[in-house]
Amino acid sequence: MPHLATTLALVFACRYAGGLLDEDIFQGKELVDSRLLQVLVAGLQAYSTWENIRCLQDCREGTGGMGYMMENRISSLKCDTDVFVTFEGDNVVMLQVVARELLAQHAKQWEGRLLVGLLRSWAESGGDKLRTSFLAFNTDTISSNLTFLLKAVNFRERVLQRSLVARIYYKVVTKKEDFFSAWNSCLHHVTSLALAHIHRVTFEQFFLAVRCCPDGDDRALLMKFCLLYGTKLVFEGKPGIWNINI
Repeated sequence: MPHLATTLALVFACRYAGGLLDEDIFQGKELVDSRLLQVLVAGLQAYSTWENIRCLQDCREGTGGMGYMMENRISSLKCDTDVFVTFEGDNVVMLQVVARELLAQHAKQWEGRLLVGLLRSWAESGGDKLRTSFLAFNTDTISSNLTFLLKAVNFRERVLQRSLVARIYYKVVTKKEDFFSAWNSCLHHVTSLALAHIHRVTFEQFFLAVRCCPDGDDRALLMKFCLLYGTKLVFEGKPGIWNINI
């Protein structure tokens, strides 16, 4: 069921990416200049292809020896989809594209306003911790509180972003390492940040789809899957969410 919930989230995220593409084409924009679309597509490729492989592997293991049988098509699907992990670029490279843009946006916020940037960073850090603390939710409804899950996913992305900036700054400025070496030494952190960003975007699009669903029964069903997906993200990303260093 978590794989099904993730598939639904990816469907809505891909629709969002398609909407951005239609808007850029309608307005006559050069797609090479659409940074938001490039980052989103690159992250979705990495996330969706890895999720595809994990889902097929779970299906294979869940069916035991029958998973090897050709009539079940699991083996053929694995052969057909494995290539997408490196299609148009290795997934780790795609995630570096996402992280690079996130750090570029972070740098723009600090440009020429060091004191304001510091104050904003401290305020955001304190606000994030407060919003995801026990003060932010009712313990009787935490398992069904979409708002809390959204805050937790946002919190994870922001913590990873701030800590990655601090690590690279320390390595480059204090330890005098070249940027390329500093970046490569933080590669696991880089990919974690990029995935956290894509997780947040897909979850937000899933949440918006639930709110916009016109049918009450369908909305109730989508709500359950949305809660399952959010809970999965929180569980898988709990080192980042609870501010444990990578």
